[in-house]
Amino acid sequence: PGQTDSPAAIFELLDQVAAPVCTAEGQIVPVSQTRGALSASGQVVYLDQITVTAVTASQGRAGVKIYYTRDGTQPTSKSNRYTAPIVVREAGRHHFTFVAYGDMMADSEVVEASFVVQNRVLPPVCTPSSGIYRERVTFEISCGTPGAHIFFTMDGTDPHPNQGTTKKYVGPILLDRCLSESFLPGAPLASYDRGGGGPIQATPK
Repeated sequence: PGQTDSPAAIFELLDQVAAPVCTAEGQIVPVSQTRGALSASGQVVYLDQITVTAVTASQGRAGVKIYYTRDGTQPTSKSNRYTAPIVVREAGRHHFTFVAYGDMMADSEVVEASFVVQNRVLPPVCTPSSGIYRERVTFEISCGTPGAHIFFTMDGTDPHPNQGTTKKYVGPILLDRCLSESFLPGAPLASYDRGGGGPIQATPK
C-alpha cells in the first residue's frame, strides 16, 4: 500500500546470423608439382586461379549481408560487401575473413579461410628450333616466366630437379656428339639427337 508499480522489464531474444561458409573452386596442383615451402606445407594449392564463394544459411532473412577483408583484420559493415564469387588470379597465399550481419539479429561468428594459388610456368623455348644440323650446333633455352629455373637431362629421361642426371641450365649448350636433351618446365619436351656419325636430329617429344 502506498507504493506504485515498478516499470515492466522487457527482454528480447535475438537470433544469431548463421556463420558464412567459404569454399574455393579451381584446378588443384599435384603435390609433386609444388615447389619450396608449398610442397612441405600440406595445404591444397590451386593452379592459376580460384573462385571463392561465401554463403550463409540465414540468406534471405531481413537485412542479412556478408562482409569480408583480405588483410587479416576483422570485417565490419564498412568492409567489402560480398555480393558475388571472388576470382583470384595472383600467385601466393590469400587470406579471407568473413562475417554476416542481419537486421535485429546477432552478428555471426567470424570465419577465416586461406588459399594458395600457384601460376603455371611457361614452357621453355629452344633456339635454334627443331631441324637437321650437319655440323655442331650451339643452342640456348629461355623461359617467359620471370624467375623460372630451367632443368635438363642429356640421356633422354624427363628432368626432375635434384634427381638422377638432371642439370640446371646456366648458359648455351654445344652439341657436337650424340645427345638427347629433355627440358623443364612445361611441355612439349624437345630432344636433340645425333647418332652413328649422322646429322644432328632435333625433334619435338
